[in-house]
Amino acid sequence: MFFQYDIYLILVLMLFFLSYSKLKISNIIKNLEHQNIITNNLIDTVDDGFYIWDAKKRTEKFSPNLLVLFNTIFNSFNEFVNFFEQSEELMKNFVEAKKVSKFFTMDLKAKDSEVYCTCYGRSIVDHYNNVIGVLLWIRNTSGYKLKVSELELENKKLMQEIENYKNIFNALPYPILTYNIHKKVKFYNLFYNKYTNNSQKLSITNSIHSNKLLKHVMIYKNERRIFNLIKLPIYNSNEVVVYGQDISEVEKLQTVLDNHLATQKNLLEELPVAIAIYNKNQKLKFYNNAFVRIFQFDPSFLSSYPTYHEVMLHLFETKKLLNEEDFQASSQQTSILFKELIGSYNNMLYLINGKIIRVLIIPYASEGLLFSYEECKNYDKKLT
Repeated sequence: MFFQYDIYLILVLMLFFLSYSKLKISNIIKNLEHQNIITNNLIDTVDDGFYIWDAKKRTEKFSPNLLVLFNTIFNSFNEFVNFFEQSEELMKNFVEAKKVSKFFTMDLKAKDSEVYCTCYGRSIVDHYNNVIGVLLWIRNTSGYKLKVSELELENKKLMQEIENYKNIFNALPYPILTYNIHKKVKFYNLFYNKYTNNSQKLSITNSIHSNKLLKHVMIYKNERRIFNLIKLPIYNSNEVVVYGQDISEVEKLQTVLDNHLATQKNLLEELPVAIAIYNKNQKLKFYNNAFVRIFQFDPSFLSSYPTYHEVMLHLFETKKLLNEEDFQASSQQTSILFKELIGSYNNMLYLINGKIIRVLIIPYASEGLLFSYEECKNYDKKLT
């Protein structure tokens, strides 16, 4: 009796555990199904597609998105591989991934269309590191590839423009260079590199650093050339361009002019006729010894470079050589001449001491007047 009861109890317990195990397994299956649904929905929201090979079940699967990506249906893996120009390399990596654990990445292009994608392949392994499948994750990169191609084309055009500008700069017969806020040279043209020796480059760099750009002498085609370096900020940039202004001819002309002026000055100094030159501001610019002698000027007064009015006032008030009427007339008349004279003008100046001075006024160097004073010996005195 008791033995039968024990058996009955054991059977009840076994049924309970079987029911509990079945319920637990059922819950596990439901959880797995739920997770599978979530995973599939997550995968479907991604634009990428995939191919998976299951070694244990010996099955393969193409995701729906993969077929949408290429707008075609693959009946086999071979059809899928042959869809790309890199089919041999893709097949090689796939076969290797079936044998040993492997991860690889490839860029693929469709054979008959401008479809580009990236393939991320990897072996699927179990807890014992045995390969149980292979996953190929495919991402369509056609849009990125097109954008990259556009950017590369634009970059090529820009590079060509830069090269054209460099050729223009290199063709110029004067030095050009740019430097940044750290005084580091960023670009220089062929002239600067070819005709500027190391010491001159150092001199130019030092002058840039000191913000005092001086004249620099260079030998260009066996000819001595003088360049005045000029700095200009580059718009909307922290760089500055420095270019050489060729002033060789200007320097030659200036030397010739200086020699001419020196000769002219020596000639005017030796003339017995008094000479006075005033600039456009009516300030005394030059006078010779005869000018001092005829009017008995104090050299210290003339060395202060007085104006024409101050000179005439000095003759009127200090030297007492002009009467008031002549002083007023001369001042008014000459003020007009400084503004309007384009030819020559003759006049007579009668001094109180009895001297009669012939005055010749002519424009000088387009910016002033030259006065010539010649004492007349045979003229009658001014009638009173």
